[in-house]
Amino acid sequence: MGFVGSLPAIPAHYAEGMSIDATQRSARFDPASFERFRFTGRELSDDGVVTLGYALDERIEFSETFTLPLPEGRRVSAADRARVDGLLSLLHWVAGVSYFKTAVPPAVVIEGAAPGPDAAALLEALYSEGLGEFAFTNRLPALPRPVFPRAAGAAGAGAGATGGAGAADAA
Repeated sequence: MGFVGSLPAIPAHYAEGMSIDATQRSARFDPASFERFRFTGRELSDDGVVTLGYALDERIEFSETFTLPLPEGRRVSAADRARVDGLLSLLHWVAGVSYFKTAVPPAVVIEGAAPGPDAAALLEALYSEGLGEFAFTNRLPALPRPVFPRAAGAAGAGAGATGGAGAADAA
């Protein structure tokens, strides 16, 4: 699977004033230096804590964490996890758009189960047409057009087989 077209370079004004570490004035965040946005993993713990992991290349990692309101004394079982697995996958992919916007890299990599064809098409629309205002506000010359990996032989909107590869891995 290849990347359709190419993303334009991020305008320099987009990165102005953004530093990776506020104590290091010389270290600037350069969105154009990133090639891949990675979905690194997701977890639902026994006590209902959901952790969603993302990264830009191998350099910057992000983590989204929230706690599900469970009844007193209730624990999340393996059966519970199996029932909500598809929903957690979709939540992980959709919530990632906020982190994707930090650099808008051209390739998307999913480390684990890739979405089915319908879910991948939905995500591509969300990560491109859904970012119209973002592209306009940040003076991007075009909408981002990341290509999401698709589970081999999967149908429908849910997650597919384990081991999905990103656009960068398919080249």
